[in-house]
Amino acid sequence: MALLKDEGVRTAVAYCTHFARMRMRDEITDDQYKELVYRLAAAYKTDAVTLLCGVLIVITGFADRFADILKEKLEGKEV
Repeated sequence: MALLKDEGVRTAVAYCTHFARMRMRDEITDDQYKELVYRLAAAYKTDAVTLLCGVLIVITGFADRFADILKEKLEGKEV
């Protein structure tokens, strides 16, 4: 948990959480979300923040694809 003692990492986590909430409420598009996270990673320029942002992009990408598959299954479509 020493990583969370870094002020930049804590701030980045707060921003990423806010961006994710905006994305879940469809206030921003996937592309806007990714752009915000990329800009955040570029602004802090630390390995920890860059890694965090990269992981979030990958997770949200997988989550979106999983949601699409689940929706297709519920609608009775072949995936």
